[in-house]
Amino acid sequence: MKKWLISCLLIFTFTCVEAQTHPFITDFIAIKERDNTLLTWTIRQGSICFGIGVWRSTDDINYELVGRVEGECGSIDRAKIYTWLDEKPKIPGKNYYKLEIGIEGRSEPGLLVDFIDFGKNGLVTSPNPFSESTKIAFWNPTNDPHEIFVYTSSGQFIIRKKTTDDSFVLHIPYDIDLPSMVSMLITSQPLWVMVVNQKTKHIYRGKLLFIR
Repeated sequence: MKKWLISCLLIFTFTCVEAQTHPFITDFIAIKERDNTLLTWTIRQGSICFGIGVWRSTDDINYELVGRVEGECGSIDRAKIYTWLDEKPKIPGKNYYKLEIGIEGRSEPGLLVDFIDFGKNGLVTSPNPFSESTKIAFWNPTNDPHEIFVYTSSGQFIIRKKTTDDSFVLHIPYDIDLPSMVSMLITSQPLWVMVVNQKTKHIYRGKLLFIR
């Protein structure tokens, strides 16, 4: 992996997103693999085509052809699986993908894969400030177990969660562990986030602003 990717700390997870959008295509899935995007899809049984175009966009409006699967595709007798690796997605940023098969046109809508820039802290929260819910995302490319702590400026913990994902959506007041703390959050105030990798013991820290 390129050194600058390590220093920027970008999200490169194995998270999958899927779209079912074309008469010939099923199980169209995008998988983030560090700094690449792996696309996989299935041509339905009974469908025959000649060449598959892979299109990519950064705004879901202007698409460019970035790859092709050449030759005859599909089969009368069985469904067939295809893959294509995008080695140059926009990083950081949003990448939308569509497949194009002859006169049947492109798949719709675009399949989104988002590479998030963590900056130097290795953790981002969005939206921030927030009034009801916010997403806490952090660097976890190998799905290690993590523990998430949210606490007040006085050091009182209000949430403690465990996950192997690379993000957690915080809902207030529904996720608060201590009922007595709900009444305390009737006014706007800063909250602090600490995410601990249970395997490496690495710690990420961030700050939230809860507003009423």
